[in-house]
Amino acid sequence: MHTSLRILSICVALSLALAGCGGGGSASSSTHLSSSGNGSAQSEGDIAFSKLEPTIFASAIEDKRFVAIRNSTDWLGVWNQHVANLKPAPAAPAVDFSQHMVLGVFIGNESVTCGSTNIEKVSKRNNPERIEVGYRITDPGPNVMCIAAHINQHSLVTVPASSLPVEFVKLP
Repeated sequence: MHTSLRILSICVALSLALAGCGGGGSASSSTHLSSSGNGSAQSEGDIAFSKLEPTIFASAIEDKRFVAIRNSTDWLGVWNQHVANLKPAPAAPAVDFSQHMVLGVFIGNESVTCGSTNIEKVSKRNNPERIEVGYRITDPGPNVMCIAAHINQHSLVTVPASSLPVEFVKLP
């Protein structure tokens, strides 16, 4: 009886900690492209983007990595590394590489516990000869209580296909 109560208490505490982190994304989410967030172009030079779903709570990619994926072979390779810690692994979202490419930021071991990593801006505003991807790593702040769990944060979006070089810039 005491063991069951102790396990239940631990489960409730972990659930509350994950909720405080904003975590809890499910690998069983439906696979689709989402236009949520900053997906629409705001001014001249901005490039519309769509967040890729399903959202995976913690990536299996442990190194800091920036990717511009322009074909399905490379996409499946990165996706399989990304979900290697999930059983069963969700299928890679379908991407029409004749029309789109995938841009990704993987923070790996530099992830901030309970923080977030998001691609917030994609543009050619500063240089029409390259695509600039602005990403932000957000600290949860001093008043957020969360568990000391390590997750490998990431952000994946699709943009219209381009052969231009891609530069990733960390936003303040």
